[in-house]
Amino acid sequence: MVSGDISANLKHRNLFMRLTRKNIAGMVAGALAIAILGAGAVKTPLYATDLGGIPSRYTAPLLEALKTWPPPIDYAAPDPSPVRLVALSVPDEEFYVGAQQVMWIEAPLSAVDKVLRDVDHYAEIFPGYEDIHIESREGSGASGSAPGSRFTTYWEQRIPVPFVANVKYHMLYVVDDTRPGRVVYRYQLKESNRLKFSDGAIVIESFGRRTRYTEYDFFNADYGIVKTLAPGRIWREALEAMFLSDAGVKLRAEHPDWKAEQVRKESERYLELYPVDKALESKKRFYKLSIKPA
Repeated sequence: MVSGDISANLKHRNLFMRLTRKNIAGMVAGALAIAILGAGAVKTPLYATDLGGIPSRYTAPLLEALKTWPPPIDYAAPDPSPVRLVALSVPDEEFYVGAQQVMWIEAPLSAVDKVLRDVDHYAEIFPGYEDIHIESREGSGASGSAPGSRFTTYWEQRIPVPFVANVKYHMLYVVDDTRPGRVVYRYQLKESNRLKFSDGAIVIESFGRRTRYTEYDFFNADYGIVKTLAPGRIWREALEAMFLSDAGVKLRAEHPDWKAEQVRKESERYLELYPVDKALESKKRFYKLSIKPA
């Protein structure tokens, strides 16, 4: 009986040790998963209230939208336009331009991500820009940028109005790719000669060989003489520029062998087929925004 008790105790002890090791391994694995997919993502600079730029009335609402993603969009709704554009406005600031942009891109997420990170070649496929390039970068990794990495970009947009200087501005970017199958880009104005505020975000999500693309952009500027002489041009030209740049991203990802000129021409053809009139006629309000000014 004594030897049997010893044998039983040894079995219980071995079982206890195996269970303990298993529990410890499980807890470690769980902690790593939380660090990588949960807490790690929330703690990246992407979700910081202050990006280091100029905060606007859209900064907090946009951040809340990213934290509670996805937005209330019917992504399956039929729409022949390659860029589904919705104008977003506020009643107390007529020329505070905002837009929601949705696309289905017939290319894997990695291809779309590659195009979006290739900032130094944006001006080749975005009509109306004199120069776009990365000024400085923080973080590097296999995908070209570490999770939560930051970079600063310079943009110079041509203004086809006599005696009106080009719009020049610097934007702060944060990229987060900690969640598999999704990359988030958040950006904010750092400084400009004409822009007062600019906040935006792009979220790309993998659906097999397709990528779902969602973008929000909000900006206000010193429009100078244009606001007096041609106020109707402000919204129209802003939305058309967004449409063309989005179409450029889509076409570049879907046809990496196309030359920049072909991408630009096809983007312009899309805009001719699907003008922004409908968006201009039915402006909406960003679903996370309170009407109260910042």
